[in-house]
Amino acid sequence: MKKIFLDANIIIDIIEGRQLEESGADKLIRRFPNAKIFVSALSVHITFHILHIKAGSKTHKKILEFLTFVEITPLTDSTISLAYKSKYSDYENTLQYLMALHANCDYILTRDRKDFENVKKIIPSKIKIVTNISQIK
Repeated sequence: MKKIFLDANIIIDIIEGRQLEESGADKLIRRFPNAKIFVSALSVHITFHILHIKAGSKTHKKILEFLTFVEITPLTDSTISLAYKSKYSDYENTLQYLMALHANCDYILTRDRKDFENVKKIIPSKIKIVTNISQIK
C-alpha cells in the first residue's frame, strides 16, 4: 500500500480547486484508491490560516470533509527539536519532511520540490519527492 504525504500547498490547492491539473491531486483517490494519504497537523493549521477559514463557512465544510479521507501526522516536540538541529534551508518544509518520514511515507506530493530535495540531502531517506501524481509508481 502506497503512503502519500500531501504538502500544505497541495491541500490548499485541493480546497481552493486551483492548479489541480499541475499536481493531479484531484485524481489522487481515483488513481490510488488503496493508498493511505497523510497530511501534517502543521498543514491543517497552515491551511486554516492562509485561507482564513471561519467555522461554518463553505470552505470550513470542505476542509472537514477532506480531513475525513486523510490521516493527520502529529507535530511532536522531538520533530521540532530534530528540525531545528538540522541545517535546514526551510524550517517549515523540514518539519513537513520529518513528519512524512515519521509516518513512513513513500512519497511527498508538493509544489516545493526544490526545498524538499534540499532537506532530503541533509536528512536522507527513501521518500520520493514528486510534483505530480503521474510520478508515483
